[in-house]
Amino acid sequence: MTTLKPFRYGATRELATTPIFRLQEIEAEHPRTGSLRPYVTLDAPDWVNLVALTPEGQLVLVRQWRHGTRRFELELPAGAIEPGETPEQAAARELLEETGYSAASIVRLGEVAPNAAFQGNRCFTVLAEGCRRTGEPPSTRARTSRSSCAAPPTCAPRSATP
Repeated sequence: MTTLKPFRYGATRELATTPIFRLQEIEAEHPRTGSLRPYVTLDAPDWVNLVALTPEGQLVLVRQWRHGTRRFELELPAGAIEPGETPEQAAARELLEETGYSAASIVRLGEVAPNAAFQGNRCFTVLAEGCRRTGEPPSTRARTSRSSCAAPPTCAPRSATP
C-alpha cells in the first residue's frame, strides 16, 4: 500500500479580498509526480450552526433573504465566529441576534470542513436547549418561526411564505 504524502506549497497570490472572503491562488507541488500546479482557495471565517430547541421541544428557525440563492430561505440560526470567540460564544450571540432567543445550555456537537477541496474553514454544530425569547429579533431582516419535532435529527421544517 502506498503511503499518502501531503502536497507542498510555494508562492501564494491574492486574487481578491472582500469583507468576509479572501480568494487566493497557491502553487502546489504534487507529492508523487513533483509537478507544480496552481490551486485556488477561498479563505472564509469559521462559522456555527445551531439546533435551537425550546423547552417544549420546538425547533427555532429563521426565514431570511439570502443573496446567494436570491430568495428567502428557512434556516437554522447560524453565523460567523468572530476573532476571540469560541463556537459556543458565537452560537449564543448569533441566536440572540437572529431570533431574539437565549439558551439555557449550549453544547458543541461536532465540526466539519464544509468544503475542504478549496476552503480551510470549519463549521461547528451546537445544540442550544431551553431556548426562550429574551430580546427582539431584527424584524426588518428576518422572521423567526418554530417547528414541532418529535426527534430533532429526523424533523423537517415545513416551508412557509415570507
